[in-house]
Amino acid sequence: IFGHYKHIFTAALGILVFAGTYEMSRAAQGETSGVHYRSVLTSIGGFVLYVVFSAAYLSQHFRLIFIATAIVALCALFWYVADRSIDLAQFAKQFFVMVFVAATFAALSALYEQNTWLLLYPITIAIVTDMFAYFIGIPFGRHKLAPEVSPKKSIEGAVGGLVAATLLGLALLLANIFPSVPWYIFVPGAALLSVIGQLGDLIASKIKRDAGIKDFSNLLPGHGGVIDRFDSWMLTGFVFWLLWTVI
Repeated sequence: IFGHYKHIFTAALGILVFAGTYEMSRAAQGETSGVHYRSVLTSIGGFVLYVVFSAAYLSQHFRLIFIATAIVALCALFWYVADRSIDLAQFAKQFFVMVFVAATFAALSALYEQNTWLLLYPITIAIVTDMFAYFIGIPFGRHKLAPEVSPKKSIEGAVGGLVAATLLGLALLLANIFPSVPWYIFVPGAALLSVIGQLGDLIASKIKRDAGIKDFSNLLPGHGGVIDRFDSWMLTGFVFWLLWTVI
């Protein structure tokens, strides 16, 4: 992140996209072991979309997003027709996985290419939210946030994470480290990113619960898989890129 070789960072994210797409594809199909060609093809499609989306985000040539998605969708439809073992629900899941992972990781790449701080800010908000949601939720959590999706998460922890992230945004604003950045990026923006980060975590938990798995993979010892580690970062980065681009 702090080096001067941006192409290496972008390539590293591409590897994570390939691995994360594979993990989520397997989970969506209920595959728990072995190498599955369907998930490999989905990963290849996700990687292609990631490359094009990254270029489109950075250059703001958003037609590229439509063109790339349309081409990949056309190829996927040929696959759907040719593969008799895949039904419409499975096809829809694979296509969603491709677009979701590629679009969110491409936002992290585009933010980094513009400015290192633009990448670190949403990630830091997500980390602070997770930390304080845990430290406040464990001793004080009494009311479940989403018991059927993630039984350990509490409303108290979620509020604690939200407050901590908002205070961090306020502290950065008062410190005047980035005088050209509007105040609403730091305070309401930090609160929004905190909520989005927690939503990303719940989405990943929901997918795992539906698939009947504890972690997406064992790729990262102590953390699970790529999606387990980056679930909240993916959405916070994507939403922050949207905010930054629009504003």
